Amino acid sequence: MIKDMPPDYHMRAEQFGFASPNDIKDALNAADTQVLDVRNTDEIAAAGRFDHVNYKQTNGCTPSECPALSAAPQDFCPDKEATVVIYCRSGRRANAAKDILIGQGYSRVLNAGGYDDVIATMA
Repeated sequence: MIKDMPPDYHMRAEQFGFASPNDIKDALNAADTQVLDVRNTDEIAAAGRFDHVNYKQTNGCTPSECPALSAAPQDFCPDKEATVVIYCRSGRRANAAKDILIGQGYSRVLNAGGYDDVIATMA
């Protein structure tokens, strides 16, 4: 178990269906994993982003929809068979994005929770 997760991690993990920290860490260490950040540009500018060779960002996601991702998921995640790790600030928008990708036929989509969760997982 990862020790330094944010204090509300377990509550959010259960509520939004996070993948295990070990699964996230393994996926993020793989070069072929697709990483999707669904935070807005201001959030990314303020907090930073997770650097990965297959990093993409989409704006406009809410807890219930992600219009750009719904309209053209292949623009963000071109390989439906590859592992996709999604994160936002808390995991709520990542959960909505995960549902969209699964509905579009993606087979391995992991909700990593929030950016701080990802950073703690990889520490």
